Amino acid sequence: MNNLYQDGETIRPPDAQKTLEWIAALSSADLDYDLSQDGGQWVIHVPASQADAAHAEIDAFERENAGWPPREVKPRRRHVQYRNWAAFWAVYLILLVYRLLGPYDGANHLSRAGAADAARILDGEWWRLVTANTLHADLEHLLMNAIFLFILGNAVCRAFGAGLGLFMMLLTGVLGNAAEALILQPHRTGIGSSTVCFGALGLITMYQMVDNYMNFRSWKSVWDRVWIPLGAGMALFALTGTGLRSDVAAHAFGFAAGLLISLPVSYYGTYWIHRSGQVALAVISALVPLLAWWMAYVVA
Repeated sequence: MNNLYQDGETIRPPDAQKTLEWIAALSSADLDYDLSQDGGQWVIHVPASQADAAHAEIDAFERENAGWPPREVKPRRRHVQYRNWAAFWAVYLILLVYRLLGPYDGANHLSRAGAADAARILDGEWWRLVTANTLHADLEHLLMNAIFLFILGNAVCRAFGAGLGLFMMLLTGVLGNAAEALILQPHRTGIGSSTVCFGALGLITMYQMVDNYMNFRSWKSVWDRVWIPLGAGMALFALTGTGLRSDVAAHAFGFAAGLLISLPVSYYGTYWIHRSGQVALAVISALVPLLAWWMAYVVA
């Protein structure tokens, strides 16, 4: 094509794709232009009277289309070993304890030895940090926690693997009860696996936050996706967290423990733990409650 604007402004696009984009922008703004080739490179020529408008139009086009097309997002691979029986065994444990001991009864020596009595925990009876999470006041209390434990436990084990997921849930219950004993009045006594449920919720909430930020590098993407576990938390709190017998502080401490435990694991991923490690942590997660109840039995 002949250059009709030899005395005008010369614009050199970096490549053929930009040439097409820029002449489209000039055409949409009803600006005149001409094309020529110089050493195999396309050159855009515009009249001198329209040079400023042409540069402004191209600059506006580039600003509006910055970051387009978006980069392909490749979600981080998790390399976890998950089996759907993992959360089931956590539920089975609390059902078994209820079957053997029934509803919590302060007159029952074994039940009393397993409750989270803050004063006794501070005196060194560590097993209560574990056993209290398996005791329940009545059947309604048990079933509500069993449902949420299964749902949230599945989510945690899918995110972190069966063994690591169970172990982290166990830790949230221990830390939640320990924080309550240390921070609040020593005469408090708590029971129920809702502390673990809220801990699992904290684990999966932080996992979602970190994972979405690492994948999309945008805080907006974090909020766009984290409202789902937060909404589940509000539902859980509405159903179990505000009753007269509910231990609201333990729920809050469990949730906070879940957030803190999940942060480093979610950030660094689970690449460092192999199948054998997942199995080992699953075994530890099963043995710790058994050992804790053995200690309670000896004391009772």
